[in-house]
Amino acid sequence: MSLNDNRTLLETGLWILGSGILMSCVGLIGALLLFLKASWRKKVEKIMVAFAAGTLMSGALFHMLPHTVDKLGNTMTPYTLFVGGILSFLLLEQFIHNQLLRRELRARRAATCECECHEAFHAMLPHEHARAEGGVRSSRAPR
Repeated sequence: MSLNDNRTLLETGLWILGSGILMSCVGLIGALLLFLKASWRKKVEKIMVAFAAGTLMSGALFHMLPHTVDKLGNTMTPYTLFVGGILSFLLLEQFIHNQLLRRELRARRAATCECECHEAFHAMLPHEHARAEGGVRSSRAPR
């Protein structure tokens, strides 16, 4: 081996080591979320989830898609499957998000009223404890 080969090998090794350390530090950022205040954590979590989703998508795009194109040929099939997969996960995420929001709204609505009447009753009529407090009506009652 010549001196230039050793130097190139050393530079390559340093780049690999430096990149590995940098990727490890980026991976540890998620652990720092545990030490933040709840209000800050909620703000940062959205950014981190977007970062994670972008990382996974770029991994699929830059690593798996070229191999798929080699196997299936450069037709519309691999690209259609790729976009279809992204859209299906987007729809799944939206569905889950909406279900969690509905559950949270139901819990809030139940927590604001101490009576034990059914939720549909709240939506239709003002109930007894609302009348006793001066005719305050349910927010969902018709006016």
